[in-house]
Amino acid sequence: MQAIIVRVDFLVDARFTDIGSADEAFIHLKRDYRKLIEGHHKITYRKSTSDQMIYISRVFDTRQNLKKNR
Repeated sequence: MQAIIVRVDFLVDARFTDIGSADEAFIHLKRDYRKLIEGHHKITYRKSTSDQMIYISRVFDTRQNLKKNR
């Protein structure tokens, strides 16, 4: 768990808020969701419309059944 916190901690710096790639599982939504990978975990996040907040939407253990990730 600590590794996940360290992985997303740098998102507080505005220079790094667009790091990661687009998360295809959330492409149908109107906001831009991005993902980071840490070990066996996929971390999905998005920026607020004002770019002042980062919201962690999901932390998914990729060893689980992929259908649970929807």
